[in-house]
Amino acid sequence: MENNFKDILTKEEKIVSVYKPHKGRFFAESLLTFVIGWLFIFGMYLLFYFANGSADDPVSPKGLMIALFVLLGVLVLTFALTFIGTKVCYDKRFYAYTNKRIIVRTGLIGVDYKSLDIAQIGAINVRVDLLDKVFKSVTGTIRFGSMASPINSQQGSTPFAFRFVEKPYEIYCVIKEDMDNKNGLDIK
Repeated sequence: MENNFKDILTKEEKIVSVYKPHKGRFFAESLLTFVIGWLFIFGMYLLFYFANGSADDPVSPKGLMIALFVLLGVLVLTFALTFIGTKVCYDKRFYAYTNKRIIVRTGLIGVDYKSLDIAQIGAINVRVDLLDKVFKSVTGTIRFGSMASPINSQQGSTPFAFRFVEKPYEIYCVIKEDMDNKNGLDIK
């Protein structure tokens, strides 16, 4: 997994740990978003379809069936594209913690890297939500904030996050302890 970061490591930089998101949790997030989106689209479609009918002009069953088959076809196509996109994103997603920074590797078409120097990290937040609980609390998200990129509770995200990692509290403790040691806060 370290080879996924060789292109952006500096000479003195060493990888301490590399993490991969939990596969089930990663796909569950995508599937949930897909289902909620389609329920909204389907509900709006039915609302507008029946709102256009009147007592004098009833909705034709044949027209409704054709419309439902078209909607079902679009649903299947978008599900396939969503699944393929999620698979590609999952295969490219890695998180690294080095002796100098944290690195988030993502991408759909190409590979993108985001990094944050450890010296600039001002806040670390661990979040375990309802879907993480479904996976028996083994997954969670660790968000890293700095003055330039704060953790915004209203927005709920930051570009520097280890999303859906296993054992997030253990990872947090390791990173926090290492940060404290580097900052001269060796508290025992």
